[in-house]
Amino acid sequence: MWKLLQRTWSHLSANPEDAVLAVILAVICAVGVGLILDVLDPNGRVRTGIRHIKNKRSERSAAKLQKRIDALQVRRNTTARYLDSDKALYLMILRIVLVMLVGIAGGDATAQLEFPLGRGPVVPLSLFFYALAIVGGIQGLKITEFESREKITETITKLDSEIADLQAKLQAMTR
Repeated sequence: MWKLLQRTWSHLSANPEDAVLAVILAVICAVGVGLILDVLDPNGRVRTGIRHIKNKRSERSAAKLQKRIDALQVRRNTTARYLDSDKALYLMILRIVLVMLVGIAGGDATAQLEFPLGRGPVVPLSLFFYALAIVGGIQGLKITEFESREKITETITKLDSEIADLQAKLQAMTR
């Protein structure tokens, strides 16, 4: 391990442009990981900003505002089901795990088809199945943020306040 560190240091001291590039890439990766972790948090800044923008865009017309209120009510009711019973949350996680497993199995199966056939659009299809598994995993991470009743209650309270605010704006708009 010590020799590896010595070789790395000697290379970086001889080539400072590589050190600068490494620092730049490290910062980019750190920001990317930070954004991904913030997006996964249901009450994170990025998702709160997206909800705020959607709410502002829906204020342009009464029909869009009503559609946004309906969407928030559906999300609130879905989240409230997790509060009523742990069974709903566990079944949703099981469904996501199964989607991930099917995506991985489908991607592997289509990747294996490439070798005997040697032609065709097999690689993009394989990548599609792997992407399906990744999206399933991200959805699972989003849902598992509701690990405690306090977090579920906090999310429902925020959704209720957004719905009440949008309903007040809708009533003011229709007068």
